[in-house]
Amino acid sequence: MRKVMMVAFAGALGGCGAFGAQPVACTAESAAEPVVGIVREQLEKRLADELKNGDGKRMVSLANIRASVGELLIELTDVRTSKKDPNSTKRFCAATLAVKFPADMLTDADRARDSAGMGDVSDLADENDVGREANRFTTPIEFEIQPTDDGSKVFAETATDNAMFAFASEVVGAGLMRSRLENAKREEQQAQAAASAEQDAALAEQRQANLASVRTDNQLAAQTIGAMWKALDSGTRQQLLPVQRAWIRKKDADCRVEAASASTDPAEMESARVACDTRATRERIDWLSQYRSAEPVYAPTPAPASTSDTDAYDRTDI
Repeated sequence: MRKVMMVAFAGALGGCGAFGAQPVACTAESAAEPVVGIVREQLEKRLADELKNGDGKRMVSLANIRASVGELLIELTDVRTSKKDPNSTKRFCAATLAVKFPADMLTDADRARDSAGMGDVSDLADENDVGREANRFTTPIEFEIQPTDDGSKVFAETATDNAMFAFASEVVGAGLMRSRLENAKREEQQAQAAASAEQDAALAEQRQANLASVRTDNQLAAQTIGAMWKALDSGTRQQLLPVQRAWIRKKDADCRVEAASASTDPAEMESARVACDTRATRERIDWLSQYRSAEPVYAPTPAPASTSDTDAYDRTDI
């Protein structure tokens, strides 16, 4: 477990006594100050290393990093001595490391993490086994303290892999990067919207091209069946006219149903309807071809047909 040592307290601690400096109690204020100093130093170091872009340039100035870390309220609570060495002034201590964040910093961090598609600060705390009570976060910490030989300063050591270091630097860094992350998300959304619009335009153009193509085929089929109908003997046409009208009504109804099930897009629905009409018309052309040279079919003498009855098929859209 890697440790860091830092001189964080330079005040006088009193006389040295006959046998040199006296041990400093774990609960002494002079013991807490260097440990708090280590926490701040570690956060600043981590942030300076982490807040760099791909080419190694710093995205946030050291001054801003230091100012943000300076806003944190860092303290040790429940301090206790875990071990003593009677032959040494070193003391082994345990405590709860508590870091209180400004409310706006936590809000900024939550917004930044949301923009990056990550969980909020509470999720991050859970991932790092960091306790939370409102805007105050805690982890256990162990540290060692020892006065200098002349008793004027206190050295402190603690492990650099404490969960609070990673957690707190992530929160502070997210807050510092909020604007950049939100701008990046906004630009990504704009790019996605532009790509989506371009794709929609291309699809619309494709649908219109498909519709124009099937309409061309449909016009040819309509012309072909119209020419075949006119080529039939008038008596045969008179006999087939009711059947043909019934077929047209069924074809139109069937094709409307097929179009409705094909898509909800108007152009695609119309393409499906027209393609269905063309397919049915071509099948009908094959069916009508059997009557092209046939003699009129005998039927009981029908009532005289009006002109509008005989040319009704010719006026029907096919």
